[in-house]
Amino acid sequence: MPGTYTTISDRTALYAATGDHPWARFTTRHQGGAALTGPDLTLWHGGNSERVTVAALGSGPAALDVVVALVADGALPSGTRAELPRMEHALVQAAFPDVAIVDWDVRWLETPPPVVAGEDAVEALGIADYGDINEVLDGSLPDAHGRPGSARLNGWFGIREAGRLVAVAADSSSPGFGFLNSIAVRPELYGRGLGTVLTSCLGRDQYAEHGTAMLGVWSHNVGASRLYHRLGYTGLHEMTAFTLP
Repeated sequence: MPGTYTTISDRTALYAATGDHPWARFTTRHQGGAALTGPDLTLWHGGNSERVTVAALGSGPAALDVVVALVADGALPSGTRAELPRMEHALVQAAFPDVAIVDWDVRWLETPPPVVAGEDAVEALGIADYGDINEVLDGSLPDAHGRPGSARLNGWFGIREAGRLVAVAADSSSPGFGFLNSIAVRPELYGRGLGTVLTSCLGRDQYAEHGTAMLGVWSHNVGASRLYHRLGYTGLHEMTAFTLP
């Protein structure tokens, strides 16, 4: 194992090592696993037969070195999803050639969002709306992780204009953690503030229920990231993600 690291024995110790970081709490809420900490890095991994993840806080290159060592030791199987602190893609490609790499950020509320005009138009959606939801996602967010019918989503919300669904967002909260997914607006309606309305309304509800609310955003979506920051999503963790071959 590169560097000098100490094994972390339980979640309490992990949360202490990360300063009770929201990302550490969120990614370990359903799973056991293993963790270690050192002067420049705290890393944890775990999951089940369907999905194993490895995540970290601190130095991205140091986290990558540890992942390489864990793979060599057989501790991380093929298909493990690695969500490591932001780093140059060339470093990942040197260690794991040909993997698909993406940069994304997780943001979380540190204060409740302000109320904005139009929130009374937000409504809960159901199975009958799945086709329309997919239409909005296909036009605006085709690479959305959350899609109608996914077991990890609690429900969908949207805004209609003249009976037509024009903006959507999914709730994937779990006890203690609000999380918004797949926030999308029909492209021809960008700039109307519809995404602001959904994010503000749903984020405030999640914050009130869970004490926090989080969302993910691709790093290249600078406009959305600025919007979320204005709405109170000032907590930020930047990641480089890939799946182990």
